[in-house]
Amino acid sequence: MGGFVSAVCSFVEWIGDCICSVVSWFCEFVDFVGSIVRRFIFGIEDTINKADNPKNFGEAAATRKESIEFRKKERETYNKLSARDKKKLDEMLKIDF
Repeated sequence: MGGFVSAVCSFVEWIGDCICSVVSWFCEFVDFVGSIVRRFIFGIEDTINKADNPKNFGEAAATRKESIEFRKKERETYNKLSARDKKKLDEMLKIDF
């Protein structure tokens, strides 16, 4: 029984380490994208201030820039996947309307 418990504990620890690695990577990536978006927003500050609705304009600009950066990274990582993994991912994230 001790061997089984040890194996389960090792497996749970391994899963936890995997999750931590993904979360850590994601947090670093979000911070990286955030810095790109901040530089972008500061670069268009005059345009934002001259907009009819600066708050909404700035929010839309930041959201769109963030979306573009996330899509770039998604394409980059997706293209590195095997055909089998691409198929699994596409099936997993299939959205039915």
